[in-house]
Amino acid sequence: MPHITPKRVASARRAVNPVVAERSAFDYNGFGYIQSHVPPMKLLFISEVFPYPPTSGRRIPLYHTLRLLGREHEITLLCFRQPGEQIGPEKVQHLAQYCRIAGVFPMVGITAGTALRNVVESSPLSFRRYPLNPLAQAVRETLATTPVELVHFFGVNMAQFWHLAPHLPRVLAPNDCPHLLLDRIARDRHTPLYRRLHSILQARKMRRYEACMFPRFPRIYVVTPEDRESLLHVNSTLNVEIIPLGVRKFPAFTARPPGNSGQLILLFTGAMGSKVSEVASIFLCEQVLPRVRSQVPDVQLYLVGNDPPPRVKELAGRYQGVTVTGYVEDLAPYFAMADVYVCPLLAASGIQNRVLEAMAAGRAIVCTSTVAERLEVSPGEHLLVADEPQRFAEHVVRLLRNPDLREAMGKAARAVTREKYTWESVARRLVAVYEEAVVATTTAAQD
Repeated sequence: MPHITPKRVASARRAVNPVVAERSAFDYNGFGYIQSHVPPMKLLFISEVFPYPPTSGRRIPLYHTLRLLGREHEITLLCFRQPGEQIGPEKVQHLAQYCRIAGVFPMVGITAGTALRNVVESSPLSFRRYPLNPLAQAVRETLATTPVELVHFFGVNMAQFWHLAPHLPRVLAPNDCPHLLLDRIARDRHTPLYRRLHSILQARKMRRYEACMFPRFPRIYVVTPEDRESLLHVNSTLNVEIIPLGVRKFPAFTARPPGNSGQLILLFTGAMGSKVSEVASIFLCEQVLPRVRSQVPDVQLYLVGNDPPPRVKELAGRYQGVTVTGYVEDLAPYFAMADVYVCPLLAASGIQNRVLEAMAAGRAIVCTSTVAERLEVSPGEHLLVADEPQRFAEHVVRLLRNPDLREAMGKAARAVTREKYTWESVARRLVAVYEEAVVATTTAAQD
């Protein structure tokens, strides 16, 4: 790839779309907005989720990308919604600050028959949730009325629709390496056998898909070096960039002194409807909490997050002092009252935004190695790491009994997020990826 200069980018953009705005955009430099050489772009986002409210690992990065880029670029959004998800006017009005919503399409449920047929199909089962026809019609209408310069496909399941914009620059954001999580679920001994076997099959399908479909995208970006290396191992010709997640800003919460502020509280957050959160919640209650309570009898546990399945809801009745909240509007009050944040994910991929939020809130954290190894942190300084229940519980007890240690680790973790995980830096780096995709597309067309 030749060196990408502003002049080269402008020339490439005019090749894609002769009508390119001349006024300059503005970038955020950490202190304020500064003039940039990048004129505003006309972008089409195709997403597997509706981004608001930003309550899950897939919604959060999309929402903040729209929030920041939408201030200076013209964005059209086409996306899918969960079955039964209500998209009320207040949600549409909120997103209208940042983009134009041109279509929201219902996902399709997976029946037993669909899952059975998928055993002999080549594509991953998750693709069946996203019907082609309504999206294809909306893309045609959008491209007929809007001089789109680049299409941003958000989520691995959207990559199957690359052919809807075959001649435009395309960027794919799977966020993490798709087959990596499936591999980890298949190896996790705490996961039911039927799901482990299913994950083995789906991981094989996903690898084949990554190898043959991802080259259709001039640029791909993921959140960790491990995700990048895993994709390159599947297909070494891919152009994969690394753009870590950002995190929202929280007030600085201090550690509470023991004995004077009521019961000590553990907190675990996230999209509780996901299988990895469900398994982690059960592991926490069955394996970790009894060991902690043998040393700290009155400790309370809060499981906070949307769509908890029945097995998670039942934990509140089976274990004294366990609260399952379901969806909450704001996590800040829960971070404020928590003494230790726990994240016992046994299978995970990419960066866990829930842990970044706990770091940004200045909470002391105990997590598993699969979570910690994807963060730019030092175990023992920014958080404590353990994979076995006994060791995990020992770390939790140590923090509960030592408010000074909780305070120090919380401050260190918060400082890391301020330095390395901001949405403003994500937006700046993403604009650079857009530039590269535009130049790569026009260069390929000229060859």
